[in-house]
Amino acid sequence: MIDGDKSPDSLPIPAKWATNDLAGLASVPAADKALRSGVPHAWLARNAGTIRSNFAAEFWRRVNGPHGHVVLELPSGMSSVAAAALISAWMGLRPDQIHGDIGGSVSHVVSGVGHRHDQSWHTDSTPWHEPNRYSVLGLLSGSGTEDQSTDLLALSSLRQRLAASDPAAWAALQTEPIEWRRSFPHLADLRAPVLAPQQPRWVWPVLEDLIDKLSPELRRGVGLVARLVNEVTYHSPVVTPSKVLVFDNGRMLHRGPHLEESSGRELIRIKVAGKAIV
Repeated sequence: MIDGDKSPDSLPIPAKWATNDLAGLASVPAADKALRSGVPHAWLARNAGTIRSNFAAEFWRRVNGPHGHVVLELPSGMSSVAAAALISAWMGLRPDQIHGDIGGSVSHVVSGVGHRHDQSWHTDSTPWHEPNRYSVLGLLSGSGTEDQSTDLLALSSLRQRLAASDPAAWAALQTEPIEWRRSFPHLADLRAPVLAPQQPRWVWPVLEDLIDKLSPELRRGVGLVARLVNEVTYHSPVVTPSKVLVFDNGRMLHRGPHLEESSGRELIRIKVAGKAIV
């Protein structure tokens, strides 16, 4: 088992972004309503000239770079909910893209509750028609201590080893479709490859349930990924009351900390881009 590496230093959000327009945002429903009504978008439009270009350049360099994420440090007086909403709007999430389908664009995540899939390596929105490109996480409650990291593992660290170890299995991972909506029988079937180059999907419980139905090549590929995720390095950023995490869901696997519900850790999660249902 490889221990997680410390993430790069956090990137400060410009102090002017601590706007009174979003000062009252303190809950997931409030963030959802604000994004649907365009409140953060209106502020961004009015203040477009004050947004520092060096912040934007560094933000995109980090989130689209090899580490696939950026930790943002909040300015004084800005809540994590307001920061998550404003950053998501600034990244391009439009009011007409906010929806409640299959988990929704804006959601409340409670550690240690439910199926616990979030405690193993996965990508977000595997049953979506187009999984979200980016995920934004802010802390609603909890302490945000070092043992409560959101681990991130770059898919690029797996690809070279997969291709070298078993080319046929690697090809199957990229091309052979499987069903991703078995838990949503009321929706149209969605078949897609596991590690498609532009829209990778990975969640172990789904793959484990299907393992006996997969082709020999795809079965080997899934087994290889399940082994390799324990052999490569990963980053372990921590979401705290003063730090928001943004990561590239199209290039990174992630997992939450192994906690019980009694830990009190709760997050707001906003998904940027992607389509759940078409």
